[in-house]
Amino acid sequence: MKRILLFLFTSLTAIYSQAQSPKTFNSRLESVTVYGRGAELNHSSKVTLPAGTSEITLGNIANLIDENSIQISVPSNVTILSTSFTRGFSQE
Repeated sequence: MKRILLFLFTSLTAIYSQAQSPKTFNSRLESVTVYGRGAELNHSSKVTLPAGTSEITLGNIANLIDENSIQISVPSNVTILSTSFTRGFSQE
């Protein structure tokens, strides 16, 4: 039993040490188009990431947006695994 717990602890420690901490990048407002019932805001951010899986947070984006209207584009050699939008996100 002790060997199993030691193996499990060692495995989890190795996985945890290889995990990358989330990286935060600020986005820059590139253009704005105002419509009668809203606006389109285009932001951009250049991000350099190591090979493998990374978690990033993009800041400097308006809080009062329709989260269903968010569109993200990346180069063809990048795969987005998931996205989420959080209002009032603050770093600690």
